[in-house]
Amino acid sequence: MKAQTLINRILKTCEENGVDPRHVDINYRRTYDSDVYPVKLVEEDLFDAETNKQLTSIALITTK
Repeated sequence: MKAQTLINRILKTCEENGVDPRHVDINYRRTYDSDVYPVKLVEEDLFDAETNKQLTSIALITTK
């Protein structure tokens, strides 16, 4: 998933449910039935192979 897609889906979901995104937590689940892991950080993940300077992915970091 691209970052912009995630941002758009978060904003759309909040709008559809009438909530301000500033008041909504982000959690991670491996599957619909798995445990909930609160996302605590968003960090740089990988950079391009050619120059190692252009960010190509981010990671959502949980506490569990």
